[in-house]
Amino acid sequence: MKKQITIGTTTFMVFTLLLTLFFASSVNAQESQSSGKVIIEKYQLKTNAVKSLLVGIKSENRGLRNSAIFYAGQYKLEEAFDYLIEELQKEEDPGTKILIALSLYKIGDPIAIEYIKDMVSNESNPKVKHMFSAIYDEFVINSSITTVNK
Repeated sequence: MKKQITIGTTTFMVFTLLLTLFFASSVNAQESQSSGKVIIEKYQLKTNAVKSLLVGIKSENRGLRNSAIFYAGQYKLEEAFDYLIEELQKEEDPGTKILIALSLYKIGDPIAIEYIKDMVSNESNPKVKHMFSAIYDEFVINSSITTVNK
């Protein structure tokens, strides 16, 4: 009796293979900066990828720009700090302002968080004002918990 390979079996095998490759690349991602790669916690980004994210942050294409802003925070890309602050200063869209502030929060630079706190008083949009305050408060709470646990 021959076994038939079903779509479900094929999907499972492909998923398992991709999952294995993902974890293998995460574990082996320990190249040095001199080899043209930037290591951020578990993530390994090639220098060109970092440059592409920085260019994307300044893009006129809104979707590309928002994706680059998001991933700068996701990867905790400290190189994006100045770019994000500059974009936050001139940004008019409330959703993008909040996205930039969240990325700065994820990067975790206290100077950026203080800047977000200072922007609360100048912000006219109540939703943005509320989110900026919440981001600042969350940073303060997490900082105090980290200090107590040390």
